[in-house]
Amino acid sequence: MAKKFIAGGERNINLTVGSGITSGTPIAVGQLKGTVETDADSDNKAVVNVHPTATYEHSVRNVLTYAASAEATWGAIAEGDLIYLDGSATMPSGVYLSTSPLDDAGSANKLFGKATTADSTATANTATIEVIQDAVKLT
Repeated sequence: MAKKFIAGGERNINLTVGSGITSGTPIAVGQLKGTVETDADSDNKAVVNVHPTATYEHSVRNVLTYAASAEATWGAIAEGDLIYLDGSATMPSGVYLSTSPLDDAGSANKLFGKATTADSTATANTATIEVIQDAVKLT
């Protein structure tokens, strides 16, 4: 979940995000990726910032690989590392991003953005990392 907006542009659009989605959640709606700005309403709509240069502080899990549906390896997060939306069952509550390109079932995770800060922890950890979104540029 996003802790705060850091920098970059804003392109807020109203999207169907699903029930119970709250402000600060990183999300993908089709090919659009962004950070939810408002809690979902009764129609499951929320305002999402999809600007490709928006940077937010997000909680990021440092898992690199999974084996038999469990986290297997972890690594430090470096500036420029790719950050993925990860819906794996092993993710801590409220954490939706990781450094793993595959989820716990071996399916591809969607690229969300890139780390702009680092965390040197190489054991299982969830860190607060600034992430620049890799959203689709809207004209």
